This record gives sequence, C-alpha cells and structure tokens, in this order.
Amino acid sequence: MAGAHLDGIDFTKQADLMSRATDAIREMVKQLRHLEDMEKLKTFNDRLQLVEVEADRHMNDQLRDLYSGKYDALRAIVIRDVYELMEKVVDRCHDAGNVVMHIVLKNS
Repeated sequence: MAGAHLDGIDFTKQADLMSRATDAIREMVKQLRHLEDMEKLKTFNDRLQLVEVEADRHMNDQLRDLYSGKYDALRAIVIRDVYELMEKVVDRCHDAGNVVMHIVLKNS
C-alpha cells in the first residue's frame, strides 16, 4: 500500500535480525524433544537475547535517523510503521524463547 514511500530504504539489517531470531527459536523448539541437553537450549536462548538487544539498539538508531528531519512526515510515518512491525517479529521471538525456557525449567 505504501511501497512508494519505502524506495531507497535498506531493511537488510532488520531482515538479518529477524532471520537470526527465528532460527534461534526453531532450534530451541527442536531441542524441546531432547530436554536433557539444557546447555544447548541455554546457548540458543542466549543467542536470542543478544539478537533482541541488537535489534533494540538498531531500532533506536533508525528512529534517530528517521526523526532527523530529512524525511517528509508521511514518508517518516510509513517507514516508522515498517520498522515497528519488523521489531515486533524479534520481540515475539524473544517472548517465544522465554516460553520455551519456562517449559524446560518446569520439566527439568
């Protein structure tokens, strides 16, 4: 709907962060079958936590640039909305990772 407002915006970093977060969740869910390997699960959860921190930092940097005044108002709103949607993906992965760890702790 708003593709024209996104021309020239690079979402590569956000795509990488989303990919890393979903990969960590996929591996954590796979490990649920093997609850005896707690260290592996903890490693994936730690990796997920780092991705979430990196995504938050990147989001703040992107918003700082977005609000610098170099974009017109409508374009800034559209870009911000897309940034927030991409950030939600990583946040939901973080939430899912917490659920997996809670399941593991309950069953250990």
